Amino acid sequence: MRDIEIRPGVVADAPALAEVLIESWQTAFRGLLTDRTLSRMSMPEHTARFERIIAEQPAVEVWVAVHSAGLMGYGTIGPERRVGVAPEMCELRALYLRPTIWRRGIGRRLHVHLLDRMAATKFDRAMLRVFGFNARARAFYESLGWSGTEQTTEIQLGAEVHVAHRYERSLT
Repeated sequence: MRDIEIRPGVVADAPALAEVLIESWQTAFRGLLTDRTLSRMSMPEHTARFERIIAEQPAVEVWVAVHSAGLMGYGTIGPERRVGVAPEMCELRALYLRPTIWRRGIGRRLHVHLLDRMAATKFDRAMLRVFGFNARARAFYESLGWSGTEQTTEIQLGAEVHVAHRYERSLT
């Protein structure tokens, strides 16, 4: 998989982006989220969400990792999302890969690209949120220089509420 190209996402990528998200969640979170939550993930709903993000949110960048076999993963960045507060940091909003290519260095490569893009913003710090139960992602980000903070956020997924931990790092 050395011939991965990282390029900006386009609206036509939306179905593949939704597919990557759903595959990744259904694999990584099996046994951690309820089967009902995972089975309710909708291709049409997530495709429409990605179409809106790419077409209507210019402050959010979507980057895709593409191989001859198709779109293999993606990452999104943008100003920190906090309701009613001006953003103070750039936010790594998502980083997902197809489970078939986990542990091949592609996530690290995409992460480096996203960090470079974030460093080009007006912000000098970055943040992200990771579910507390997601030990794999927490270890991944910690190995890449992200530091956990004391801040947590509750995220509602259907009838479930889960805690997400905030991580931060310098972009300089």
